[in-house]
Amino acid sequence: MDRIIIISPVRGLIFPVYLILSLILLVISISYFRDLLVYAGFPPSLGYALAVEISFLSLALSPVNVVVKEFENPVIVPEYDVMYVFGFPIYVPRLERSRVKTLFAFNIGGAIIPLLLSITLLILMPEKNICLN
Repeated sequence: MDRIIIISPVRGLIFPVYLILSLILLVISISYFRDLLVYAGFPPSLGYALAVEISFLSLALSPVNVVVKEFENPVIVPEYDVMYVFGFPIYVPRLERSRVKTLFAFNIGGAIIPLLLSITLLILMPEKNICLN
């Protein structure tokens, strides 16, 4: 049962701050990835184009998660009943058995795209790898 879940990272009034910080991070990561790809042996123009693509896709796909497995576990959850005595609420705790779903998912922008970039760099730069003996 493969599902794709899109989660909004921020809501409300903090969205403009998130957008400005994301654009700053995008500019920094583009220059970093361009230098990395040029060092790997790409021409500077192609390195810049790939850096823009990698940075933008990683940022744009960061709220997208692909669910691999769903687990359902029994848990004991405390719940509260409310009783009113002379108009004052009194909370009476009780334990309730219920089931909680846990989703095992991969993030596209934070896991898959960096993994593909790392594998590509490992394949293209075998002579520049540092081996620790």
